[in-house]
Amino acid sequence: MAARHPDAAAREVGASVEVLEAINVVLPSGLVVPDLVVTDAGATAEGTVSVDADAVQLVVELVSPDNRTMDRKVKPLLYAEAVIPHFWRLEFEPAPRLIVSELR
Repeated sequence: MAARHPDAAAREVGASVEVLEAINVVLPSGLVVPDLVVTDAGATAEGTVSVDADAVQLVVELVSPDNRTMDRKVKPLLYAEAVIPHFWRLEFEPAPRLIVSELR
């Protein structure tokens, strides 16, 4: 099976979302750049470098040694304050695991 970009996979199944890599997300408290962002379809215009938090359905952070504190402690709070409904954090150490968080 060939690897596909998540956005292409979403289009293939008819999901009305866009999957974007490393785009600026405008939060009430500032600007962040998650590794992956799933937005409502049409939330971004051609050539757009940012998206408003209210259009974001999911953010995904890939944790590395350089961003561990931000991804584990700071960003989850910022995403919750911005009412982003889903946050996934992919950890690689000591073994790969996915932490799935949902805002309630």
